[in-house]
Amino acid sequence: MNSQVQAVVQGLAVPAAVSAVLAWLLGRSRRAILRNSTAGVACSAGFFAAFALLHREHLTPTEFWHRLPWLGGLAAVISTGLAAIPRGSLAGSALRRAVELALAVGVATLLVPTWRSLVPTRTLHVAGFATSLFMLIVLLDRLAARGLNRMLLFALAMASFCGAAFLAVELSLTFGALGGALFATLAGCWLVLLLRKQKEFVASALPVYAVILGGLMLAGWLNVNSFPNARPLRISMALIPAAPLVLWLFEFGPLSRLKGIKSTVAQVAAVVLALVAASLPGALASAG
Repeated sequence: MNSQVQAVVQGLAVPAAVSAVLAWLLGRSRRAILRNSTAGVACSAGFFAAFALLHREHLTPTEFWHRLPWLGGLAAVISTGLAAIPRGSLAGSALRRAVELALAVGVATLLVPTWRSLVPTRTLHVAGFATSLFMLIVLLDRLAARGLNRMLLFALAMASFCGAAFLAVELSLTFGALGGALFATLAGCWLVLLLRKQKEFVASALPVYAVILGGLMLAGWLNVNSFPNARPLRISMALIPAAPLVLWLFEFGPLSRLKGIKSTVAQVAAVVLALVAASLPGALASAG
């Protein structure tokens, strides 16, 4: 098989197929907890399959980013537990936040490398990444709770695609390909969601998305230390995973009154514009 075709199959077709098949099968389960954890399990499994095909030799981690498929799996397991926590009560909300915070701190501790060259200190890197990860998961979770299923999953997929392209162009084809695999898994779930309507379908994918795309951006962040345009690149790397949060604009004010096709078009445009704006600092710095 041609190497380019093989790369597309391994990095895009396989994870999309694995994700779509699992999403379809789990979505048909009679157990509510399995149905509600569908997207998280499907996305983590699809990404793991892609990583195993692209980097089989790194399934036993030797670098910090080699832990991403395993941490994606951990996020899926935790999201399954979160799906069992009822929404609407103060105790349930507090428990969800506590679990999400524990996940963010654990992932940051495992992903931030122990390089002596880290400036500022590793402790500050861990604290900063954990805080960013926690806030991203919480804000996305609140959006999912408001019923933004199809559009939110679309926004996650588009952010992953944009992140993959940005990393591939500005830093590394390796990280770009893994971002592409995440896009493919989310796209596979989104296609299934077009055929099914499940209230909690999207929520379980949020920790997986945040951990994997956030981890890839962290890898990029740490690897641009020697770049003369490191600061604008880092600004873009921080903003791209958060771009789906632009959908909050449609929960309040005039935009919340849009309905039907007008609302859909406006939301798609907002997501695209947010991603363009997020990518712009790094792109302009590189072009200059």
